[in-house]
Amino acid sequence: QNESKSRYLQLEQRAKSAEAALAEHREKIQQSDEALHRVREELANLSAMRDQIHSEKNEISSTCSGLEKKVKDLEDQKLAHAKEVEVVRENELELQQEVERLDADNEDLLVELGLLRQLQQQDNDAYQTHISELQVQIQSQYNEINHLRELLDEAEKARLELSNANEDAI
Repeated sequence: QNESKSRYLQLEQRAKSAEAALAEHREKIQQSDEALHRVREELANLSAMRDQIHSEKNEISSTCSGLEKKVKDLEDQKLAHAKEVEVVRENELELQQEVERLDADNEDLLVELGLLRQLQQQDNDAYQTHISELQVQIQSQYNEINHLRELLDEAEKARLELSNANEDAI
């Protein structure tokens, strides 16, 4: 009987420890769930930002296509002006100035196009890096939650053993 009582007291002490650990683990799980929720919200925000940037990228790409068409059109116009110069001598100076202006515009547009593409690539690289970091954080949170659930299962098992021991003692 003393041995049963001692066993009962040990199991009761173990149950109290397990309940305290269980409460602590539940709090950690709650915190992990909250952190995971925040990370998911941030990921959703980043996805929205990525979509917006993708949309802006498409607009820039469309603008670039328009600019390339404009450059081609301007080059075609330059050739047409050159033919007009041969036909109409009195407009020679005016047409030459127009050709020079168009050449400068073409160079500016090509430089701007190169810079826009470089910025687009830098933005894509930065967002990919950030998304990778978030994925690592999410995996870490999942691992922590799984560990806490295992501890919770162990605590529940100890509680059941104590409950069974209590029933046996009674």
